[in-house]
Amino acid sequence: MCPATPKEMICEAVRALAALDLAAACGWRPADLRAWRCAGMQRLRDGQSVAAAEILDYACFLDVASAATWETAAVARLAAGRPQAAALAIEIARAIEPSWQRAAIAALCREALGDTAGTALCVAEARQLAMEEPAAAASLDRVFGRREEGE
Repeated sequence: MCPATPKEMICEAVRALAALDLAAACGWRPADLRAWRCAGMQRLRDGQSVAAAEILDYACFLDVASAATWETAAVARLAAGRPQAAALAIEIARAIEPSWQRAAIAALCREALGDTAGTALCVAEARQLAMEEPAAAASLDRVFGRREEGE
């Protein structure tokens, strides 16, 4: 039976790639994978978004089932001016493990792509997922509140 939704299709692709265990085939250990993600995050903090995106793209290839790695890659790609690639990465992260933070990043990607309707849907999802976290709701208000009011 074929997966019915885009999320199910992404999850099925991730499972298939994870089953190949490319990291093990390359001789990588879990600590090596964390090191790649940390190196990408450090480049991102240092303002080297293009280098960060390249490192994190490789990390995603080796650690395909890690939502955190895909999320970080999405942030780096967005910072590097690659919103389409960022949107793809964050959708993979959301399919693996949804969170209000990932929905908010997806909203930023959609906004960068000029997708007003998609932005609104992602913001609504982020708010729904953050309902029981007052600090999360406040963060969303700071980022998206003014935009929704047209300021």
